[in-house]
Amino acid sequence: MVNPLLKAKSLATRVGNQNLLQWVNKELDGYNTREELPDYRKAPAVVKCTLHQGYDSYLNQPLPFTALHNRKLAESFIKYSIVDGVSALERALRTSTSNTDSIGRQFPADFDAMLSEEFRISGQNFSVSDVTITTSINSVAQVLGSVRSKFLELMLAIGIEFPGLTVSTNQSPEVKQEVNRIINIYMTTNHISNTGHGATVNTGNQNQINSASGNDISQEIVANPDVKSKVEEALAQVKSLLDQNLFTGDDKVDIEQEIVRIRTQLEREKPRKTIIQHGLGIIQSLILSVAGNAVTGPVLQTLGDALTMMELPM
Repeated sequence: MVNPLLKAKSLATRVGNQNLLQWVNKELDGYNTREELPDYRKAPAVVKCTLHQGYDSYLNQPLPFTALHNRKLAESFIKYSIVDGVSALERALRTSTSNTDSIGRQFPADFDAMLSEEFRISGQNFSVSDVTITTSINSVAQVLGSVRSKFLELMLAIGIEFPGLTVSTNQSPEVKQEVNRIINIYMTTNHISNTGHGATVNTGNQNQINSASGNDISQEIVANPDVKSKVEEALAQVKSLLDQNLFTGDDKVDIEQEIVRIRTQLEREKPRKTIIQHGLGIIQSLILSVAGNAVTGPVLQTLGDALTMMELPM
């Protein structure tokens, strides 16, 4: 994800969009824990501790935070904030050996003391130590999938409006203004919240992302056999998941339809890149909605590689 985000950073710099630039920088460098994280970076948390009651100690116990009278403090244990940049998250995913792996941190001793005092104030007769908060490694995959999906959707929206737009070409003020409008509308409607002078969003009936149709917007995959091969590899792996009955009902039907749609494009002389990217993105989202396991992890990686290898309409 690093290279595509650097591309987006270049585009944001050229058109002068601080809203997009700030979001990209945060995804690359990581978020400040004091900042408001996007919802897709808040994962279900598992909080464990050692409970001390009298002379007895109980190791590796769930933290009974619901007993706290301080509701704000109690609610802070519900979600795990994934603040690291995408490079660190990809590294964590690569080094993971099992879908049961987790990421997390241990709180310092002074936090344990503060928390024990809060329990005492709440009428509890125990103290805690060794408090840790973790989340599943699958949450990391979901964050990366969300970032990739949001990035691709934005680039597709821009590409439909401006098929020939590149990050290396000087654009007129009118084009820059229109690109900024599309970016701001997308980031606002998708709740990607940032602040800054460039975050102003225009309102009114004219502020809609228009869709175009016709032969002029068809975007071909570069005649690179590696790209087509990677897409085919991804589809074959997805098909193997279907054969293992990991999906049922509407999810299975939707995935099968997207596979047919993508392969139809690949068989054409001039396959439309936007359709293939959209189909791969839908498949990826449906797989992410299923509980992760050792089988889905490699498939998600191949899907991500296929999406990254395709030339993006910038």
